[in-house]
Amino acid sequence: DSFEDQDSFQASGQAAGQGEEEAFVHEDVDRLIRRWRNEKYAPEILPFDKDVIQNMSELLEFVAETLDGERNEGEGQDPHDPDFCLRNIDLERMRYVLRDYLRIRLWKLTRWPQHYLEPKNQDLLSAAERAFLSEYWDNKRLFLDNRLLTTIPPSKRALNEKLDFL
Repeated sequence: DSFEDQDSFQASGQAAGQGEEEAFVHEDVDRLIRRWRNEKYAPEILPFDKDVIQNMSELLEFVAETLDGERNEGEGQDPHDPDFCLRNIDLERMRYVLRDYLRIRLWKLTRWPQHYLEPKNQDLLSAAERAFLSEYWDNKRLFLDNRLLTTIPPSKRALNEKLDFL
């Protein structure tokens, strides 16, 4: 059993004429898990998939609201109901995957900001990541200007890779 094969966000439904519960797995769950794994093990940032992230964010919000509604209306409900507990655990697991995916992307951006500021790499980023990266680099450059670069000779103060430090 792989991580992807474990069902996510089960919705109970009646199978045609059988009266059994049928598992439903949202297709974006598998896509997010695949993107998360790929991003985690790729040395460079991979293209951002806006549709998957938006769909999963909306889905997670909907599931959280549904579970909160069930918790609030079912005051006499057993808090240790296995179905309810498993759905909560699954919700938290998918929240973790989404957050970790975004965290990994931000970590890569902060490791090599100049590389991702190049025009050819801007297409890989979301609008929010581009804004974050631009602000991050501006703050880092100001910090370096104020703390480090003022102490070295003026000919060596530029922040680029084409310097000869010897």
